Amino acid sequence: ESVFDENGTNRQRHDEIESGNKHYRGTLSIPRVQQGEEPYNFACKVILGVPRFDQKYPNVVKYPNVVTVIAEKYSRGDLTVTMHIKGMVKRGRISTDDIVTFLHPEYLAGNIRNSNDVEEIYRAKILPSRPAPPPVVSAADAAIIESATEIRDVIESFSIDDTHLMSPPTFKKLPLSDRVKYDYVMADAYIQNAWMKDEKIWIEVLGTSGEHTQLHSFKQRDHLAVHHQNALRYLQSRIGQRAHFAVCMSQPCNGFLAESVTSIALQLMRETVY
Repeated sequence: ESVFDENGTNRQRHDEIESGNKHYRGTLSIPRVQQGEEPYNFACKVILGVPRFDQKYPNVVKYPNVVTVIAEKYSRGDLTVTMHIKGMVKRGRISTDDIVTFLHPEYLAGNIRNSNDVEEIYRAKILPSRPAPPPVVSAADAAIIESATEIRDVIESFSIDDTHLMSPPTFKKLPLSDRVKYDYVMADAYIQNAWMKDEKIWIEVLGTSGEHTQLHSFKQRDHLAVHHQNALRYLQSRIGQRAHFAVCMSQPCNGFLAESVTSIALQLMRETVY
């Protein structure tokens, strides 16, 4: 029984209004596991984006994407926590499983009121649950890890709240150790799809002019398989969202998705405690 929320729509930030986001009020209904039981019903606000056209079928309009769902009665603290968790997921620090397993029960118990609470739970519960980081398997890995601080600084310099979902990609140079053979940039881009083919990771992203562009990684080698798996898992989890990934800028591999640099960068972010 959704109702358009004109006041909520008009109170958005200027960039959100320009992008066409709309607010609605209604009831979020979640079926229970046991059939026949009444569903869970929550009064909520839903923010919807603009319906998009499928390029293959230009006359077919897709449903608008859900930007976010918030409780009917929410606090500014909830919004701050939501933005903080959004940044953690995008930077690969936590997964949706971590949210379900660790953060959601604490939120229901009233233990998450601000970003500091999230970080305390991250430090006390999420980090100890993690398996040991993958071993350093090559001299190139070791050289990349030498620049851990610089890698974290670059990733954290990308905006979380001001970048529109479908904006063109942005790139920032990674100032890596001189022992690293190639030059790389870190990208922030919308991920349309991600898959494995011919022992390479392939991703489809929105390019600088809104076109769909495909990139592929280096070919998988046995001792680097862990990096392919880690990078692919993250990129697939970000389909329909923006993601960070490294791109090689040196010949003869200019434009290659750098799966090892991406994987190591993700691991460095996961180990970070603020």
